[in-house]
Amino acid sequence: MVLFMAISATSVVVPMASAQSQADVEDFKLIFSHPAVGRVYVGSLYDYQRNRFFLPVVELFNRLEIRYQRGSGRNILEGIFLTGGETYTMDFDRRTIRLGRNTYTFGSDDMFVGATDYYLSPQVFQTVFDMFFDVSLQTLGIRLETPHTMPLAERKQRESRQSELVRNGTQMGQQGFPLRFPKRRDLFQTGFLDYQVSTVGSFDDPTRNLAYTFTGAAHVLGGGLQGTLAGSYDAILGVTQKADQVSWRYAMNPNPWLTDVTIGQIGTKGLQNERVMGLSITNEPVEPRQIYGTYQVDGRVDPESDVELYMNNTLIDFTTADANGYYRFDVPLRYGTSRLQTRIITPNGELRVRDQEFQVPFVFLPVGTVSYNAEAGRIDSQIGIDDEEAFAMHGNVGIGITDWLTARVGTDHQTRPGEVPKPYAVASARLLGSYLVNIEAVPDAFYKAQTAVVFPTSHSLAVAYTYFDGESRYNRQDALHQVSGSAYLPVRILNAGIRGSAEGFVFDNRSAWRLSSDVFTRVGRLNLRVNYSEQVSFLPEGRQWSGGLMRSSATVSMPKGSGFAGLFGGAFVRTSTTYDIRRKELRQVDGQLSQSVGRTGRFTLGVSHLMPQGITLAQVGLNLDLGGKARSSTDYRGRKNQHQYRQSVRGSIGLDSRNTHLMFTDRAQVGGGASTITLFVDNSGSGTYEPDKGDELLPYNAIRLDRSALARVDRDGRVRLTQLQSYHTYNLEVNRRALPNPLLVPGVDLFSFVADPHQFKPIEIPFYRTGVIDGVVGMRRNGAFDGIGGLRLLLTGLDRDYTETIHSFQEGGFYAMDIPPGRYTLQADTSQLAFLDANQLGGAITVTVESRPNGHYLEGIQVVLVPIEESVEPAPEAINEMENRVLAAILADANEAMALYLEAQEKLFGGNLPDARDAINRSLRLFESDHGIALKGSIEYMLGNRNEALRLWQDARRRNPRIELPDTDVLDYLLRNMRNLQR
Repeated sequence: MVLFMAISATSVVVPMASAQSQADVEDFKLIFSHPAVGRVYVGSLYDYQRNRFFLPVVELFNRLEIRYQRGSGRNILEGIFLTGGETYTMDFDRRTIRLGRNTYTFGSDDMFVGATDYYLSPQVFQTVFDMFFDVSLQTLGIRLETPHTMPLAERKQRESRQSELVRNGTQMGQQGFPLRFPKRRDLFQTGFLDYQVSTVGSFDDPTRNLAYTFTGAAHVLGGGLQGTLAGSYDAILGVTQKADQVSWRYAMNPNPWLTDVTIGQIGTKGLQNERVMGLSITNEPVEPRQIYGTYQVDGRVDPESDVELYMNNTLIDFTTADANGYYRFDVPLRYGTSRLQTRIITPNGELRVRDQEFQVPFVFLPVGTVSYNAEAGRIDSQIGIDDEEAFAMHGNVGIGITDWLTARVGTDHQTRPGEVPKPYAVASARLLGSYLVNIEAVPDAFYKAQTAVVFPTSHSLAVAYTYFDGESRYNRQDALHQVSGSAYLPVRILNAGIRGSAEGFVFDNRSAWRLSSDVFTRVGRLNLRVNYSEQVSFLPEGRQWSGGLMRSSATVSMPKGSGFAGLFGGAFVRTSTTYDIRRKELRQVDGQLSQSVGRTGRFTLGVSHLMPQGITLAQVGLNLDLGGKARSSTDYRGRKNQHQYRQSVRGSIGLDSRNTHLMFTDRAQVGGGASTITLFVDNSGSGTYEPDKGDELLPYNAIRLDRSALARVDRDGRVRLTQLQSYHTYNLEVNRRALPNPLLVPGVDLFSFVADPHQFKPIEIPFYRTGVIDGVVGMRRNGAFDGIGGLRLLLTGLDRDYTETIHSFQEGGFYAMDIPPGRYTLQADTSQLAFLDANQLGGAITVTVESRPNGHYLEGIQVVLVPIEESVEPAPEAINEMENRVLAAILADANEAMALYLEAQEKLFGGNLPDARDAINRSLRLFESDHGIALKGSIEYMLGNRNEALRLWQDARRRNPRIELPDTDVLDYLLRNMRNLQR
């Protein structure tokens, strides 16, 4: 973070090489704003006589990543404008610019050579490159508007797309962020307990029924153990209860041979799922695959056409057709539905669009991938005593043969009387790019074929046929054939859709069919639907119809803040009717109202009237969130002379045994994972939280996850994440804006972790106070040392990915703040050194910022430049005194300003706001720094001066676009704690 940042306006004289040689101009640091660049400082010159700015070519082209290089002459720049664009040449001696086949000539008032850069007027950028720079002297800002996409923006788009693919491609061995916290294998850790307790009663009967369900989970022997105890109490039956769904799961992902072992009550994955008490193993990835493979999209168009490829309306790649008009993309195919759109822009500006749609079912395996599943155990059913010793076994092996064909073979067997092993084979294919075909063969049982297709227009069609080969447990109806089909037709002009389906069974002497169709549309917030269902049987004596029901419904939702009166905001209203076509009578009318109550409650009212019976049914419910710790549900159901109620409370308890903390929540936690994040200031330097050695806990929710989860700061000051999926990898990013102290930087800000099952995974993130460096840069020539203003110094991390550009001030002084602990190099900008015909004496300087409780302040750094022709370094004694005088003049008040800044922070966190404001005011009188202004804004905010705080924060952001401003929620939290302590 920059502490002493002030916009400088320095009077300079442009060298004699320029036509402006005798004109005095001002050197301004302007804030350059562009979506791809953000807000950064750039140097510029302002001519008061002509009332115009001149902008630096090299610095702006560097920022936008427009390619350039020095030409054959000293004052010639040349390169390629934009990606795949035209070549350009700038001749500053002749004041000409050539772009492609066009040549432009300008005067000395529009382009010239400066001391450290080449300069053009904004009008030249606009005339030649269609780059409109809006320069404001009042705000000291520059905005760029251009129809072109700058190379920097293109690169960031590519990196963003690649990062997205990396984050979604963990099954390919890639990780979005470095994995710092892999799976833990603990012998035992306490976990979660989900519960639901309810009572059911009648107003006409004094007896009550109490039911309860407790589902517990713990981390045992490196895996997850869970089970359910369900029971009830009745005045007649007494207490009944049963243990159920008991299992232990051990995951080893990634592993090509074995990834998952589950023991206990499981389900087989065969032709007909069975619930057994036994064992299952598999090598399927624990975290489901997301990328299936790649698909080649290519074609021929007009040569030199621009081709863009979109997936699900997101640009994922672009290219230019070659001289023969050929283009090609290798597209990563994801599981599910992917809509591909190729947009072609021909050289004459014509737009052509080609649409494709792909479906990749989750049963498909990547090419060459072999997977298996095996389950076995005693059948756990309620059929009867004969099943007590019956066993079920199943196993299958699948392989991805090609990118369009996956095959599986397996066998399914039960030891019940009359059962024999059933081998089977399944082939899943994608034909002609879009048609999905699935063929299943089970000798002596059935043969089944299915096909489905979804067109780019969203039309869809699915058909299935089954031939039953004799009687078996897969054919309980003793049918010969089964046929089914469905279709969907969108009607975009009406914002409507039509869906139809049919299913039939064919027997020896009859057939039975079920028919259904839907028509639905949406008008604003109103959803309308009409459904017609029918059943028909073809018998020897003729056709027989039954059913014939017409159901219609209308639904409207009114979210909070939708413009309706507060009474209806957040309401959901639904009405429906059922009409019997055969009897030509209205059978049932229903109405439902659901209305939010407060922030977390919901009230429901439902009424149904059965026309033939003349009966009216009513239902009333109230669902309340009890402070996020539990949820209460109260229901009433009644009709004439019958009135029943049900009251239930459900929630979950998590035990973080490592920190002796109980967490209550209204959401189920069994089956998932959780994490305890400890953010702390590592004053001890150990990297682990040691409060007895002076480490300070940071009680703030300063983290972001790439997936959905619940995060909250608990009473002990730690952040707890719940609703995590067990064994899944999560990417975590530290959000520094959520911390009130801007001088703190995390030891690691981007990493991934694996959510362990049924426990709170401990994660500690140390923070360190950042360092400050300052010094002077100047030219050593003929025994004299002259400070150089406007020079760019590049600070580059050696231990971390870190870069920052530092600008020197008028006398050559520079500083940088918010530097994380570590080693860095400090190097003068080589392009500016070329303009100065100078080298940096001794090359890049290495600086080390140490981790210290109060931050590390490095002062007195000297960056010395020498002319290229001076090959012999002068004796340092000859100029040491002058350098020291220059440096002493620049840094005279730096130590005192820093001390006052730190004192203001200490007073702020200690709750002494008036003394904090006095200290920061004295610091700002020495140096009007951007971070000092931001800190003063925080102090004013906590003193109640909200408008003044906002003005100060805006001023700090204008001076330093990179500054991390505090989160007002964090300041409010800190202020509440101060008030509680004062009480």
